[in-house]
Amino acid sequence: MYFDPETRRLNILCDTDNLLLEVTLEGRIVKQYSFPGDTQEGLAADDEGFIYFARTSGGSSSSGI
Repeated sequence: MYFDPETRRLNILCDTDNLLLEVTLEGRIVKQYSFPGDTQEGLAADDEGFIYFARTSGGSSSSGI
């Protein structure tokens, strides 16, 4: 999970369903993104708006959201 201070939303990674959820602090899902694969285990963000995903099978990927 990652808290975005600019939007005040949580970015939650769900590896079971291969989803990234953007959720308000009240718990309402605002956006939902699908992953083309599985084994996502963690995420981090940089100052330019890119989110990086770690996978248990090795490697990483990034996406600008």
